[in-house]
Amino acid sequence: MKSIVTGAAGFIGSHLINSLTEKGYETIGVDIFGKPFTDSSTSFGSFRNIKSLNCNVLPLDISSDEFIRLLVDFQPDYIFHLAADSNTLSKNEFEIIRNNTLSYRNIIAYSDKSNCKIVYASSASIYGTKSKEKYFSETDSKPAPENPYAFSKYQMEIMSKNSNAIGLRLFNVFGPNEIYKKTTSSVSSQIYSSYLQNKEFLLFEDSKETFRDFIYIDDVIKAFIEAAKKGEGIYNVCTGIPRSFQDIYDSIAKVVNLPPPKYKKNPINFGYQKYTCGSTKRIKSLIPNFKPNTLEEGIKKMIDNF
Repeated sequence: MKSIVTGAAGFIGSHLINSLTEKGYETIGVDIFGKPFTDSSTSFGSFRNIKSLNCNVLPLDISSDEFIRLLVDFQPDYIFHLAADSNTLSKNEFEIIRNNTLSYRNIIAYSDKSNCKIVYASSASIYGTKSKEKYFSETDSKPAPENPYAFSKYQMEIMSKNSNAIGLRLFNVFGPNEIYKKTTSSVSSQIYSSYLQNKEFLLFEDSKETFRDFIYIDDVIKAFIEAAKKGEGIYNVCTGIPRSFQDIYDSIAKVVNLPPPKYKKNPINFGYQKYTCGSTKRIKSLIPNFKPNTLEEGIKKMIDNF
């Protein structure tokens, strides 16, 4: 089977393309390797994430004619679409929505003509902050995006209706290969990176009251591959267990010698998700034996492979 991975040098893309090549997929990756999307937003892909990978990862912009020619020439069976302007704090609505939707339209158009299957990264951010539900559900929870990034992901889901595309609403993914995301990397990665550099890391003051559904990268990669085989529609990719940011710090402190945590005021006043927790009902219908790593298991694996 032949596959193309967009965003192949990024955090999730690098893990996915490595897994696909190990499983024998004939795979080509594309990435823009740190090229700016706009004046305020830059790609987080780096060759260092894939430097030992035994396949081609081409420096292509997915909005370019060269990328379309690659699709036509290579004729993939699957497109795993992870390339995105992922600056959730961007205020440039036009740029981030354009970057994340127009190039995806081209991928959808190619799929419609070739019957190529698409698995794309959506986001739990489309649920917004107003939901009072214990579990965010793909079928019952109404999308309420509150920033341009979340809106662009919801637009991609709308564009995917009546197409051969499967969307994965990724919750808070963490693991190795995040270092090039810098301040947008997961809190677990930032805490451990600060520890390695002997730098102080300050938690937000509300860290004990802020709960997220943290999921380890290996479980996300399994979801992408299984969705390509037999998925349809939209799936949450999550654990169904909310944990606090304080839990992350404490979990890392059990593995390495962290000092007692210090805190700072949370500067984000709007669109900050104080709680996320996804329903796992649909993902378990796709992967009956889906048993994601606990936060503690994932933290240990992240540190071992950092």
